[in-house]
Amino acid sequence: MLVEFGKTILERLGYGVTAMISSMEAPSIFKNHPDTFVAIIPDQAIPGMTGMDLAKQMLQIRSNISVILCTGPRTLVTEEQAQSEEGLRGL
Repeated sequence: MLVEFGKTILERLGYGVTAMISSMEAPSIFKNHPDTFVAIIPDQAIPGMTGMDLAKQMLQIRSNISVILCTGPRTLVTEEQAQSEEGLRGL
């Protein structure tokens, strides 16, 4: 439900959106078309792997992709942890 909500909002703002609920499928789709994406918005609490792990995989494919890491409870990851994580510096 949250994925569809976010997709709808971004599309109304004029963005093309590839919405996924599978953290395991997302890297292969991104790898096949890395230059068609402006940003990725992984959720830290997605099933299969963390949003930070997903972002790191995608940054290995395309190091200049913008990442907006979403998280609910601050116990999952703090801003400082995200910025100090190897491969996510400068976010």
